[in-house]
Amino acid sequence: MKKSDISTKCRECNSDKIFTDYSRGEVFCGNCGAILEENLIEKNPTIFSGDSDNGELVSRNPNTNTFMSHDKNLRTEISTGKYDGTGKVIKGRSKESVYRLLKAQSLSKVNNGNERRHIKAIQYINGFSSRLGMPDDMREMVGKTFKEAMEKRITRGRNTEYIVASLIYGVFRNYGYPRTLSEIADELGLERKKIGRYYRELARKLDMEQKMPDIQYFITYFTRKLNLPKRVSDEGMSIYFSADAAGIKDGKTPAGLAAAIIYVACKKSGSKVTQADLSKMSGVTEVTIRTRYKEIINRLGITMQD
Repeated sequence: MKKSDISTKCRECNSDKIFTDYSRGEVFCGNCGAILEENLIEKNPTIFSGDSDNGELVSRNPNTNTFMSHDKNLRTEISTGKYDGTGKVIKGRSKESVYRLLKAQSLSKVNNGNERRHIKAIQYINGFSSRLGMPDDMREMVGKTFKEAMEKRITRGRNTEYIVASLIYGVFRNYGYPRTLSEIADELGLERKKIGRYYRELARKLDMEQKMPDIQYFITYFTRKLNLPKRVSDEGMSIYFSADAAGIKDGKTPAGLAAAIIYVACKKSGSKVTQADLSKMSGVTEVTIRTRYKEIINRLGITMQD
C-alpha cells in the first residue's frame, strides 16, 4: 500500500490523503474511506529475453541499481542461452568454454557469509512483502535498511527472518501506514513479541524514525478489512474528531483507540461487530477495547441502547 499517483484528491471529502492498496487492487481515501479506483494492476515493466528459445518471461522489473540484489546488479552476466552475441549456435569447444565460465560465475556470486545472509534476507523480503501487499518503493527501503544493518554488523548472531519482519514493520510505520504488529506477525506466522523486540533494538541502533500512524488511518483501514459499511467509517470519523477535541486520544495507542471508536460507531449505526473481531484485527486485547469504549461514551456523553 502506498501513496497513490492515480488520484490526487478524494471526490467525496476533497482530502489529499489518497492511498493505493495493491493487495486489494484499490485506491482509497485515508480520510473518509471512499473507494476511488478498483481492480488495479500494479504497473511494473515486463522484460523478455532474446536468449530464450520461446521468448519466455525471464525477469520482471529488473532494476539496474537496487538494494534488492546482493551486488546491486553491478556484475556482468554470462548468458545461459544456446546462442552467442551474433546469433550463432554455440557448439563444440566454444560450448565447453562457456560451460566452464558459467560454473565459475556461479561460484563467484556468493563469496562470504555476509553475501549469503544478504541473499537469504532478499528472499525473505520478497516473500514477506508480497504477502503483505508492500509496493516496490517500500520493499526497496527494507532492502536498503537491511544492508545498512549488515554493514554495521547488527545482523550477526540474529535470526534473519525476524530482522526482515521487524524492518518491514518499521518501514510501514515510517511511511505512516496502519499495519499492526499483530497483523504482520499473524500473516507471516512469526512471534509478535519477538518481532517487536527486534524492531525496538534495530530502531535504536540504526536511528530509525519511529512515526506513529494517525488514528484516522486505522479507522479507515480496520473498517475496510472488516468489510463494514461506509456509515461506520463516517460515524467513526465523527466520533474521532469529538474525542480529539476532548483530549481523549492523548497517550493512547492509535490501534486501540481506533478499535474502540469503531465499536462505538457500530453500536450507534446498528452494524454488527464483536470485540473479539476488533481485538484480532487490531492486536489489542478485548479488555483494552472495553476500557476505551467506556471512556469514549462517558466523556462524550454518548447514550447506548442495549
